[in-house]
Amino acid sequence: MRKVAIILLAILPMLGMAQESQLNALFNKYSGQDGYTSVYITSYMFELFSKIAEDDVDFENITKGLDAIKILTVSNSSLAEDFYKEIDKALPPSIYKDFMIVKDGGQEITFKVRDEGGKITEFVLIVKDEDEPVLLFLQGDIDLAKVAKMSKSMDIKGLEHLEKIDDK
Repeated sequence: MRKVAIILLAILPMLGMAQESQLNALFNKYSGQDGYTSVYITSYMFELFSKIAEDDVDFENITKGLDAIKILTVSNSSLAEDFYKEIDKALPPSIYKDFMIVKDGGQEITFKVRDEGGKITEFVLIVKDEDEPVLLFLQGDIDLAKVAKMSKSMDIKGLEHLEKIDDK
């Protein structure tokens, strides 16, 4: 019995690492690399902004439940094809479901969601564009109506298409 307990204690940390989102691993891999720009907005920043704008209840409601927003862009178009392949590997269809696909001229904007127990825990935006590919993902307890509201105030390529959710 004692051996089983020791083995379980040894395996538990590895199980925790296995649970890390493949998107996080992809973000960490390219963050700070030449040809890539990464932005990581933490939940602390949301809390700080809501304290600064105490009377802006709307902002607090929109960001409540978000753990992080991560953005990764490619500034070197020669890296784009491999970048898209890695994104596809990190988003297995058994876990990430297509939410909306927008084709606009030479751009293709894909929205995907990961849902656990009926709650959206990850929201992914992929902009396929020859000039500047973008991967954006939100993590936390995500309310799509709130994200649609937030998209109106953020100037992030492709996110403006999310405003169409309000129309439905």
